Amino acid sequence: MNSLQNFDPVAFEEEIQKMPMDQLMRKSTETGALLKRNPRQFELHFAQALMLCRTEEYGSATSHLKKAHKLNPRSEIILKTLCEILLLERKNYNDALKFLKKWAFIRKELAIIWAYIAECQMNIGKTNEALETIEKAEGIDPKEQHLHIVRGDVYSKLGNADDAMTSFKRALEIEENEKVVVKLATLPNFGSDQAALDVAIRVADKSDKPGEQANLYSAIATGYEKRKEYDHAFRYFELSNELPSQGLDRDSALAGFKNIRETFTDEFLAQKSNVGLDSDQPIFIVGMPRSGTTLTESILAGHSEIIDNGELPYFHAVMNTNGLYAEVNALLRDQLPTLAKYFQDMPDSYFKIIGEGYFESPGFNKKNRKKQVDKLPHNFMSVGLISLVFPNATIIHCRRHPVDCALSCYKSSFSEFHSYATDLKFLGLYYRQYWELMKHWRKVFPGKMFEVYYEDTVVNTELVARKMIDHVGLEWDDNCLDHTSSKKTVSTASQWQVRQPIYTTSVAKWKHYEKHLQPMIEGMGSCIADYEAELATLATAGR
Repeated sequence: MNSLQNFDPVAFEEEIQKMPMDQLMRKSTETGALLKRNPRQFELHFAQALMLCRTEEYGSATSHLKKAHKLNPRSEIILKTLCEILLLERKNYNDALKFLKKWAFIRKELAIIWAYIAECQMNIGKTNEALETIEKAEGIDPKEQHLHIVRGDVYSKLGNADDAMTSFKRALEIEENEKVVVKLATLPNFGSDQAALDVAIRVADKSDKPGEQANLYSAIATGYEKRKEYDHAFRYFELSNELPSQGLDRDSALAGFKNIRETFTDEFLAQKSNVGLDSDQPIFIVGMPRSGTTLTESILAGHSEIIDNGELPYFHAVMNTNGLYAEVNALLRDQLPTLAKYFQDMPDSYFKIIGEGYFESPGFNKKNRKKQVDKLPHNFMSVGLISLVFPNATIIHCRRHPVDCALSCYKSSFSEFHSYATDLKFLGLYYRQYWELMKHWRKVFPGKMFEVYYEDTVVNTELVARKMIDHVGLEWDDNCLDHTSSKKTVSTASQWQVRQPIYTTSVAKWKHYEKHLQPMIEGMGSCIADYEAELATLATAGR
């Protein structure tokens, strides 16, 4: 930036997108030096923000954009960039809404702004206001696709599948794209609509983006499954997992299990007793993904004395930062940092600091003293740390038939973190490691986890729910059984399952695919027989 006089923000953004990273870093350093001498130059703040976005430092970018906006409040490109970062990257819906309204004041004739406003309103729970905003914006430009996408999302959150289908199909009439097709495929009525399935196949066939194509194949497979055409469905599930499985680091994925068992031994836990906080406020729902964690969450969320915080990554991040998945050669384990060494060397006072950090972490409602649910399934790897930091917290372990659970993981379009679920044989081995880890937790923390069986929950919902609420230490609330009409929306891959009164159709679903699943079943070893024996014991116990 040799001159600010003729600064062209669009051209500058194009320039930095093509810029080698080392050159970008030098330019960012130079701009920072210029800002110290010229802190009121909005162009410098804006340029620095664009460079920070390139390196995905969105928090710092937001700070510079807010300064640029304050210095030049009429600049539309500054407002546009700020709003899109707050909404699309930082998911800060309240802050985004404030600046979107300022942008709308400048350009009220742009329908996309009102679509973004509706998206913010939806995500802060103001669904009726979102629908009203969309209706008004349609009068500006009925062909703005994002209006119809957001309307479909609103209806999905409200559990209205028919209107959601209509909205997503309208969006596809404007432009066929992967994002809308995937949303369409999550609807429970997707398979019954041949036209919608045809669109999905057409968009997949045209796609030249591997990641996009994987998502589309998964959506098509879901459609065929809903039509009960299981062989066709499985073929598309296979195709959807072929590319993601290439990025699977098998050694790293399994190293975590070994590191945890090596760290949280009987001897270590005896040394670290009474080092945590006394609070019984947190409730952790753990288990393999697709094991019924969302159903359990929705039951708890119905209680008037429980706040549902969704999935908080705090404890997994603490473990990950300190070597959870690190592979250290056995000959070097005494010399290099390991997860075990990190926690063994940690002063007792640090465990309380970790607990206090959890209360301060994003997503936890520190001003409210009610019980609060954290439903990050993979906290099953953090049970040891959680139990030390919060010895009085509730830990609910959700369980489901191993093959049903693992198959559901295989069929889901998860993030890169869940790449273990893209290879059937490895998924079986991974599940077996999870199974062994949970046995370890039962051994070192006897009676700590309240175990919930998915098959039991869907058949004996009230009995299981009452036992769960009693275990949490609260009086019964009839709203716990009214999860299908809960005022609290659900935002995970299971949102449509919990909308149905009792979702029994996921029990023994794997039988439809049994002939395709032998590599996974073999990898699980005795887990299947052991789980079925436990279920049989539940049945004979009068549950």
